[in-house]
Amino acid sequence: MAKAPILPKPGTSSRGVASISLEQPSTIALTETWLTPDVSDAEISIDGYSIFRADSKRERAGGVALYLHAALPIPIVLSDTTPALALWLQVPLRGSDSLLLGVVYRSPSSPPEDDHFLIRTLGQLSSSYHFTHLLLVGDFNAPKAPWTELQCVGSSGPFTAALTEVVQQSAWTQHVVAPTRYRAGQQPSLLDLVITNERHFVDQVTINAPLGHSDHCVLTFDFICYWARNPEPQTWIRNFCRADFSGMRIFLDQVKLGLASVEHLYKTSVQKVHEADAIPCLLFADDLKSWSSNASALQIDVDAAKQWSLDWHLPLNDEKCVHMSFGGDSANSFVMHGEKGPEDITRIDAKKDLGIWLSPNLSFSLHLEKLAQKAFAVLRMIRRTFSRITCTDFQILYGAYVRPLLEYANPVVYSGRTKDVILIGRVQRAAAKMVAGLKSMDYETRLVVLDLFPWSIVASEGT
Repeated sequence: MAKAPILPKPGTSSRGVASISLEQPSTIALTETWLTPDVSDAEISIDGYSIFRADSKRERAGGVALYLHAALPIPIVLSDTTPALALWLQVPLRGSDSLLLGVVYRSPSSPPEDDHFLIRTLGQLSSSYHFTHLLLVGDFNAPKAPWTELQCVGSSGPFTAALTEVVQQSAWTQHVVAPTRYRAGQQPSLLDLVITNERHFVDQVTINAPLGHSDHCVLTFDFICYWARNPEPQTWIRNFCRADFSGMRIFLDQVKLGLASVEHLYKTSVQKVHEADAIPCLLFADDLKSWSSNASALQIDVDAAKQWSLDWHLPLNDEKCVHMSFGGDSANSFVMHGEKGPEDITRIDAKKDLGIWLSPNLSFSLHLEKLAQKAFAVLRMIRRTFSRITCTDFQILYGAYVRPLLEYANPVVYSGRTKDVILIGRVQRAAAKMVAGLKSMDYETRLVVLDLFPWSIVASEGT
């Protein structure tokens, strides 16, 4: 028995997902996740579950996600990039049986081509995939579908008619019989569906209260299927009571434990080193930076490093060998002499060294742009993690995660250019707006309340 709640709209409440996870269901399906690629799986993870998601590619709204309990077999992701925002997984069950698990979100303003694609996909499930169990859940936004006899159908529309026809022709069962969406001033509607290929797979769907600010109910039900549990790993413990102690004594008697001379130890070590030369080196985790104003001397250094790597059988990764010229446009070129002859070393215009992005003109503008992008990404992560930020919270979070980024290597990279100061100052402006109650204030007032200085003053003092 697999307990599978459906959370049609998590809204903005992460507490809703956490409360459901306390019941330890086998699957948790979400629709209208509103997730974007910059939201990592780690930010929305639940302990003991694996997450699978299909984010909306056209707009922020939409998206589906599915949490599978760690006790379930590892599924196969069949598709997560369909135009109709559907996620399909195949879960192996006991023997040759398998479960086809689908989560669908159809927008009320879905274009006709997406509706046709979804209907065609549903109609071809039996012929496209081999499965014995089917569980299809999601928000189909088909309120006028005649799922119950007491429901007033009216003009159903082409998608609703096509959906009910597919379910009837495939001999599937739709198990939700009561409205799942309630909004003030509107008639309750049945939008969230639970569809299986056998009636007895789901006994009863329980309609629970919505989570957070959502107007969709939470659906929970027991889905009947059986899978082969992974056997518990066996732990082997050595039984020293059955050890051959007499053999140990004979071996230890042959070991010479006397003092050894330095010369003997050196000869032994050198012999072992030469024996190890026959073992090819797979990875040598180190790099070398050479600098010289003389191009000829720099080429000699490159040749010497290459020869050393050949002598010691530690091959260099020629593809990662690059060179950069500082202080203007230089026509110098360098080569790496290998087995195939001399090959040109790639010239680059940007390189990150010790956390600083370097460019040929040493202006550090690229470094400041990368710095601002990273700082804004951290601010977005903080905004998603904390629903409300007080002044105390801001001082801790900003001081621990954002300000160190902005002040790193400031005596080196600070140029005093107005463009660069405005770029970094924009990060501090955006951060100050995140504090509750300060958004309506002007920037100078927010700085006073948060005990901050304008970034131009902070940067100049740091130099």
